Amino acid sequence: YAESEDGIHFKPKRVGTCKYNGNTRNNLVSFSADPDISGGMAGGGASGFLYDPMDKDFPYKVVILRRSSIESLNPAVRARFPKAAKTMASHSSSNWFIWGVGKSKDGFEWQMPEHDHLLIDEVPEGPVIHRALDGGYVIGNQMVSPTSKHDGRRIKGWLTYDQQTAHRIPEYVFSMPESMTRCRTGEIGPAWNNSHWAQNHVGLVTARKGPSMIALHGTLYGAWAAETYAQVADIGLAVSDTGYHFEQVWPFRPFLRRGERQVWDYGLVWQCAMEETSDKTLFYYGASNQGNAAGSAYNAGVGYVDKDRFGFRALRVNRDYSEPKKRRGEVTLQPCVLPEKPELTVNCSHLSRTRTVRVELRRPDGKVIPGFSFKNCSPVCKAGIHRPLRWTNKNVRTLAGKEVQIAVELFSPDCQFGEQQSPRVYAIYTSQRKRS
Repeated sequence: YAESEDGIHFKPKRVGTCKYNGNTRNNLVSFSADPDISGGMAGGGASGFLYDPMDKDFPYKVVILRRSSIESLNPAVRARFPKAAKTMASHSSSNWFIWGVGKSKDGFEWQMPEHDHLLIDEVPEGPVIHRALDGGYVIGNQMVSPTSKHDGRRIKGWLTYDQQTAHRIPEYVFSMPESMTRCRTGEIGPAWNNSHWAQNHVGLVTARKGPSMIALHGTLYGAWAAETYAQVADIGLAVSDTGYHFEQVWPFRPFLRRGERQVWDYGLVWQCAMEETSDKTLFYYGASNQGNAAGSAYNAGVGYVDKDRFGFRALRVNRDYSEPKKRRGEVTLQPCVLPEKPELTVNCSHLSRTRTVRVELRRPDGKVIPGFSFKNCSPVCKAGIHRPLRWTNKNVRTLAGKEVQIAVELFSPDCQFGEQQSPRVYAIYTSQRKRS
């Protein structure tokens, strides 16, 4: 245990012994050192520490693991993958199930889960925990069981609000673009056909940024199960507006790149933590001096990178446009005061009968003004500099002189290429005489 005032220079500090102290000399907390946390079963452990300032009583959380037999695996998973036991047998994380969430007031004295059942009856590899924007806890990682397909290392997640029950989050919390990571016959070799040359790596490290969440994710290069290939890894950046599903900002463009050859962080680089200072964000990472190859021994270290926050203006999520999909976007403008005789029009293009623009009027506090919702707005289907905006049985002139917030909806049922098949909005006018 060590402390720092600037997040860079750390000094050891004596904190004394605590209940789960595994090494008093180094002041380490070791959950597996106490057999009581295993609930009467052999072994136990912890993974994925979380500092949770939203919880004033217990701001420190950790995922508590319990070792069990393959019979504890979710029955549906065992039925779907009858050879799961054999597949998982060789993995070091096999049969470590998630008992629950441990909590602490200070990070040293911990309370174990109050229930005896398994919170999650599947086996994420080194599960991590973060808190989504609505307050729910997300637990998960790449899977040891075959449910997330080992070759892609996709991240599955479970949601819990009460820390007593958990439910699987639909789809994946994070995954690489499927259409951009598959190898084809003849490009590398037929033995690697249809395997992933780029995979997710060791989970997400998340942080809140205003109304969004950002996450560091790993990008592991090298085909799955190529034991003699020295895999290397970089760190990428992802973003989410909920905390439940993250998308890459720029696929395969490293946010934190590993070092040059012969440097201590040349091989594998993995994300560790993010920390805020007065003017910078610190990104901590671990790294090795060589790639991950079978039988290789490497030296690992810890480093950091600081980024000036004033360099960040916006984060745009990359969309995987491998096939047409129904897509919807929403833009909320700053509040404005409508003129005495308001007439709302929109300057827009790339529209059709199905690709439309609609507008919603809200109060300054964000609440929808009755009758002026997206649902009541007649869809704009044709391009034009001044296309009129109308609402069913409502006249915008009833809002003359009032302060409103304008929200714009862009909708396309079959958008594949955003620059061609997405509606575009250039301006919203509130008066025909005075453009504003």
